[in-house]
This record gives sequence, C-alpha cells and structure tokens, in this order.
Amino acid sequence: MNENNLKVQESINTAENVEQIRNIIFGTQTKEFDTRITQLSDNLQDMEKKLTKMIYDSHIKLRTESERSFATMEKTLEDIRTTIVKDRIATKEQINLRDVNLQNQMVTHNELLVRKLNNLKHLLDEEKRINHDNLYRVKDEIQKTLELEFKHVSENKLSRNKMSEMFLDIAMRLQNESPSKILEEGIKTGK
Repeated sequence: MNENNLKVQESINTAENVEQIRNIIFGTQTKEFDTRITQLSDNLQDMEKKLTKMIYDSHIKLRTESERSFATMEKTLEDIRTTIVKDRIATKEQINLRDVNLQNQMVTHNELLVRKLNNLKHLLDEEKRINHDNLYRVKDEIQKTLELEFKHVSENKLSRNKMSEMFLDIAMRLQNESPSKILEEGIKTGK
C-alpha cells in the first residue's frame, strides 16, 4: 500500500505544482476575472433588488390607483343610483299629483253636470207643469166655448156656415193659427 500512497502523494504534489504554475501564468487574470465576476454578481443582485422594488412599487401604485378609480366609479354609480331614485320619486309624485288633479277635475265636472242635469230636469218639470196647466186651461176654454156655442146653437139654431166658423175658430185656437191661414189651406185642399 505504500506504493499506492506514494503514487497518490505524487499525484497530489503534481496537482499542486500544476496549480502553482497556473497561478503564476494566469494568476493576475484569474483574480481580475474573479473580481469582475464578483462585481457582476453584486451588480446583478443590486439590479434584481431594484427591479423587485420597482415591480413592488408599481404594483402598489397600480393597486392604489385601481382602488381610487374603483372608489370614484362606486361614488359615481351611487350618485347615478341616487339621481335615478330621486327622478323616479319625482316622476311618481308628479303622476300622483296629476292623478289627484284629474280626479278633482272629474269630480268638479261631475258635480257641474249633475247640477246642470238637475236644473234641466227642474226646467223640464216646470215646462211640463206649465204645458199641463195650459192644456187644462185651453181644454176648459174649449169646453166652455163649446158649451156656450152649443147653447147658442140650440137657442138660435144656427146654420151650417155659422157652425163651421165656430169649429174653425176653435181649431185655430188649438193650433194657434190665424183663420186666413186655415181658410187658405182649406181652399187649397178643396174642402
């Protein structure tokens, strides 16, 4: 085993020698590369931190702006809802007011029509009573006139011509026409 140990020991020595030779030949360049790699790694970490902070700040700013925009939109929507509700209430109140006004107008027109109808009915009843009274008065006059004329006829035994004149006079009174008009009509018809 010693031999093996010796060989291993020689290999380690050889590797160390190679390493020393490399350090001598490339030592300054390797140190420069190591320094640059360390600097680049540090720069990369700084950039990563800056980018992470920028992304975080952008995220916070975006979230803040979004929340503010949403709050503004919610307020605007709430204002619109409030306006719509107020408009609906105002419209409903106007409709109710118009309905009440129309109902009042209908009641007023109905009362006016009832009064006019009652007045008309009263006038018609009065006219009917007057016509009825006039009819009875005329009937009584005709009856009295007929009785008087019959009395005269029976007393005087009048002629046919006299009786026709009496009946014509009675008929004219009933029709409220003049004797000349009735005679003209009689001549025209041939009676």
